[in-house]
Amino acid sequence: MLKIYWFCVFLLLGTRASKLIGYVEMTESEKGTVLDAAPRLHLQKLGNTYYYFGTVFKVNYFQALQFCNSENMSLLSVESLEESDFLFQRLRAFFGGTDYRFWTSGTILPDDTNWVWLSTGNPIIYTNWLPKQPDNTRNDKCLELRYGNNLMWNDVTCTTSNLVICEVTPPKDNSRILTSVANCNLTLINAPPE
Repeated sequence: MLKIYWFCVFLLLGTRASKLIGYVEMTESEKGTVLDAAPRLHLQKLGNTYYYFGTVFKVNYFQALQFCNSENMSLLSVESLEESDFLFQRLRAFFGGTDYRFWTSGTILPDDTNWVWLSTGNPIIYTNWLPKQPDNTRNDKCLELRYGNNLMWNDVTCTTSNLVICEVTPPKDNSRILTSVANCNLTLINAPPE
C-alpha cells in the first residue's frame, strides 16, 4: 500500500516558554499519526520577541530575507541599544572571540537616500555604525552586524555572504501554530494561562 507523508513546519508559541522551539513534524496522512517530530529551530527570547541565530550557513541579503520568511519570521531589525546588547550577549555565548558577520533587514534600497528596516518598513532611528560608516564604497546598500566589533554596523554589498538572524513577535494570544504548508492536520495546543 502506498503511504503519503506530509511534512509540516510549525512553531508552537506559548507565553510560559523561556525558549521557543520549532519542530518539523511528519505525519502519515492515512492515519494522521505523528511518525517523527524533531527539533527544528532553537529560539532565544527578549521581551515579546523571539530570535533565531543562523550559525550554520552563509547567504546573500536576498537569500537571508527569503530564509527568514520561509520560517514565518523576519530578517533582524535592531531598533534599540537593549536589543543590540541582548544579541551580542547571546552571540558571545555561541562564538567567544571570533569575528562573524550577520545580515539585518537594514537597507538603502530602493531610493539610495534613507536607511530603512525592510522587514518593518520603518526608518532606521537607533544606529550603531562603525566609524566612517556608512560609506557606500562599493555600491554598499545592505546593513551587516559585525560580531568582532561588538555588533557595530557596516554597509556592504547585498551579494556578500553572511550568517542570518531572524526574529518573530508572536500574537498576544496564549498560543498559535504558524505553518506555511497547507493540508497539514495539526492540533492547536494552548499554553496554560499565567
